[in-house]
Amino acid sequence: MQFFKIEDTGFLKEKKTLEPIKSAPNRDDWDRVLLSRDEYERVKDTFLVECQQLENEKYEVYAKQQELQAQMRQAQSEQQKVQWDCEKKLAEMQARIEAAEHELQAERQKNQGLRRITIERSNAERGLKPKKQHSGYVLLSSEPFKLKAYQSRYEKAIFLFRTKIQTPWPVTLHQEDVLQAVREILRPSDGQEALIKRLGITAAINGGYDEVTAEQKKKNVLLYANDLELRTNFRSGFFDLTITHTQPLDAVPADVLGAGPQSVHEAYEKV
Repeated sequence: MQFFKIEDTGFLKEKKTLEPIKSAPNRDDWDRVLLSRDEYERVKDTFLVECQQLENEKYEVYAKQQELQAQMRQAQSEQQKVQWDCEKKLAEMQARIEAAEHELQAERQKNQGLRRITIERSNAERGLKPKKQHSGYVLLSSEPFKLKAYQSRYEKAIFLFRTKIQTPWPVTLHQEDVLQAVREILRPSDGQEALIKRLGITAAINGGYDEVTAEQKKKNVLLYANDLELRTNFRSGFFDLTITHTQPLDAVPADVLGAGPQSVHEAYEKV
């Protein structure tokens, strides 16, 4: 490529002279370049190729954007579907839980009603009055016994207390069902105060006396709370419960007493 210096003579009719120069001066005020036809064609072809490349790249970028947008829309649609499915399943699960809770509540009320009827019948059979207010549990005996343990001769002997209670549950019932019902003396299901607490037993542990803490020794503690001793008494026709605790009972409530001293004595003699 050759570069020419153009000199203007100042007259319009005169042609401008072209003077070839060896190299293009480094000037910022140049705004025109004279090319030969061949050079122009090469530059044009190169420019067209570059333009086409730019158009192709632009199209590829556009196509990629469209693809990414389509993927995003699909992902959003799938996410919305998953969310709807989760909300639907959650609503169905919640409905099943509520239905199960209503059914359980109805079953509890039914069981409580059956328990009350059973207790009232057993109270009437044993002459316990008033039959609707009596707990159904009759205190038979409560006596101390010496704990056999490895102790130093300088230590004081330890006495525990064994209390026998007649339950309102007849021997015709399954023992496992009775044991589950008897646990209400620890945690009553009707919201009333636990029977053992009204007897003065204010704490409970699942182990023996060795596991009673120093703080608990100040209280009357029920031992082996998870292993209640239940026995079938065929003479009385009712299950008997034996519990072990660390201190004597408090004043006995009226609703755990028998029909009278003679009745209580007779019930105890049947044990």
